[in-house]
Amino acid sequence: MRVILKPGVSLRGLRPETAFLIERIKECYESVMRSSNSLEPSSSLRITSVTEGIHGPNSLHYVGFAVDSGLPRFYPRHNQGPVIAEGAIEQIIKLGREALGAEFDIVREATHIHWEYQPEGRA
Repeated sequence: MRVILKPGVSLRGLRPETAFLIERIKECYESVMRSSNSLEPSSSLRITSVTEGIHGPNSLHYVGFAVDSGLPRFYPRHNQGPVIAEGAIEQIIKLGREALGAEFDIVREATHIHWEYQPEGRA
């Protein structure tokens, strides 16, 4: 699976912990996408925000500790447009929490999954 950046996404200020995070996100997406039987998964993980954009005033995006990933897209085998499988989103988040542990937070948003490195004592 390749990682692609949405046009305009900036990696400037990306922290080492966040680079580690992106690799774990990729592994979670790959695992869930491989397990799909009825749908053809997208072959890429789309990063929709890192350090750019407009976020909340205390957002960890601004200091390079947060990443947003696009929702996983699957393509029905009948040449229809992409669909988003809610079960796949839940599974990706579950795998992410297992792989990353307590120092990372994962939040399902309406249009993306928000991932951040936030160890205790930091915020």
